Amino acid sequence: MADFDDDAGNLVKQRNAIENRMWKAQNEMKAAATEIETRLQVLGSKKPLKPDVWKSLQDRVSEFSDNEPLLEAWGAFVDADTRRYNSRTELKSLDNNIDTREQTRDSLNDTLNKLRSDIQNPPFNDTGLKGFLGQLLWIKRLGAVFNSDFVFSAATMPSIMLTLVLTISMGALGSVIFLTTAYFEDDGSTPFSWYLFRPFLGMVTAFAIFVLAKAGQLTLSTGGMSDGLSEDLSPYVISFLAIISGLLSEQAINRISGVGQNFFKNRVTGHLGGGEEEPGQNQTAGAGEPEPAPTELWGVGLKAASDAAGRDADALAADIGLTKEVVESWLNLDAPVPADQQKALAELLGAEAAALFSAEKPDTGTAG
Repeated sequence: MADFDDDAGNLVKQRNAIENRMWKAQNEMKAAATEIETRLQVLGSKKPLKPDVWKSLQDRVSEFSDNEPLLEAWGAFVDADTRRYNSRTELKSLDNNIDTREQTRDSLNDTLNKLRSDIQNPPFNDTGLKGFLGQLLWIKRLGAVFNSDFVFSAATMPSIMLTLVLTISMGALGSVIFLTTAYFEDDGSTPFSWYLFRPFLGMVTAFAIFVLAKAGQLTLSTGGMSDGLSEDLSPYVISFLAIISGLLSEQAINRISGVGQNFFKNRVTGHLGGGEEEPGQNQTAGAGEPEPAPTELWGVGLKAASDAAGRDADALAADIGLTKEVVESWLNLDAPVPADQQKALAELLGAEAAALFSAEKPDTGTAG
């Protein structure tokens, strides 16, 4: 209906413009007729004025076909009359168009009024259809309030796009909650840029967590998220997952990093341990093939190097983006260090990797 209102307004403006042109042409026509009559009197025309003014003027002007000023006035009269006629014809066509649109608008109004009546007092018992019609009417009213088609376009987006918009928005909300709490606890040492970019971190983290959950790489409590995410999710579950991702972005990043490490660790173990055999894997050493280098090494010199550098488990965990427990398991030689972390630790501690890591785990008595 908003389109009809806009078109109706444009048609009214167009009609006013045509009507103004018609009246202007008619006034020019009268002025030219007056000038012709004056010149005919000066020239002493003998022919009487007939009821048909146009034909009468034409006959009287023909008496003085050699008088240029008179012929110019007659040409102006004919031109103004032609423009007046064309404007009148155009005006009639436009009036018919306006009448047709008004009839169409009235018909649409009757249809909408009947639809509203059917929604309020539906002649059927389909609860789902009733709810859908009610939502459709609400969307229409909301679009009318904002005078925009954006509301309808957003409501009819594909479900995956709505899911992504909800995920990113709730991630930003989680970050805002975190920032509000941090602001009241801030002692003035936090830079403004941190408050500016933290919501973007929440949005990106929420999106990444949602993708991992959708891929079945995360679990929620003791149940698998992959089963719940294989179908269309409840918006409340999506909102919960995105809000906690934005609120706890640092922990979420550590979780993403851990999932990635486990994934690649399992892939490497499957190939080198008991999975598919790599070409040449079972060849004997006598064939001249070098044995594959171990991917995980024990941090035999890691604790001494970290003590010398003054970096405890908390500092190392923060630098490489993992939990304190994981780093402590490396320092205490309870677990080997993955290959992708060995270079990072060597650079952080300013030591050679060969001095920090070994393929052989030392005896427990010497691990201290």
